[in-house]
Amino acid sequence: MSRGEMRSEQQNVIMATGRKVDTRRAANGISKQTEGDHMGNAAIICRTAWACLALFCFLTGCGESKTPSTPLPTQLIATPNPVPAGGDLGKTTISWSIGGNPRGHVSVSVDGEDEKLFAEFDQPGSREAGWIEQGATYEFRLYEDSRPGTPLEILTVAREKSRVTVHGETTGTISAKPNPVPAGIGPGSTTISWVLSEGEKAQIFVSTGGQEEKLFAEVATSGAQEVDWVGDDPLDFRLYAGKSKEELLDEVFVTRSKAATTPSSKDSSGIGD
Repeated sequence: MSRGEMRSEQQNVIMATGRKVDTRRAANGISKQTEGDHMGNAAIICRTAWACLALFCFLTGCGESKTPSTPLPTQLIATPNPVPAGGDLGKTTISWSIGGNPRGHVSVSVDGEDEKLFAEFDQPGSREAGWIEQGATYEFRLYEDSRPGTPLEILTVAREKSRVTVHGETTGTISAKPNPVPAGIGPGSTTISWVLSEGEKAQIFVSTGGQEEKLFAEVATSGAQEVDWVGDDPLDFRLYAGKSKEELLDEVFVTRSKAATTPSSKDSSGIGD
């Protein structure tokens, strides 16, 4: 405001009120009031923006790391499997899950006998089986209660054989893969593999059903050979040192998974207690 305008404004005020007014002070007051109004409006806008942002984060989960949950697959697992050899009964942990988490149960059959209840559940879980014996075959089956006649998964658990050593060292091992051999129409197949110490000569014999052993192979180095005649009866492959069955080095029992059957009972007595 120019000096002339201020004098004119002052005269107008004097004429209207009969009092002399300091026009400079009045102008400064108007200016400060306008500035305060602007600051107040800015503060209101800022508070409103923060409130909107907070509401948006609350509704959308802003700042939270949300990873879409992956449903567990349908599975039946034994850990460890095979169960390590030893003087006492072996132990393994059976773990299960069914997609969608319906009610279900796990049964077990020992050496082809009738199935018995091992566990009932309505969510993924696990249970220890602390009664695994040497030479026995345990077949665990996972069922959904709404379809009790069809197992979702079949798992065979066995125990490692005790390895014979020469002068405190294991000089040869033998194994089969897959073992157990999957069920199916006609004979099954597996691969017998053996590992020998350098310079070791050995023989592999096989027997079934308690019959007399027959020569399977004479070997002088580590190797493998396919067996395509695995039936329902277990096969016992034995690895001997030398050329005349001088000493048993290792053995492996090859079994075959059995076709699925409906559990005849849910009585868990004698197993899993």
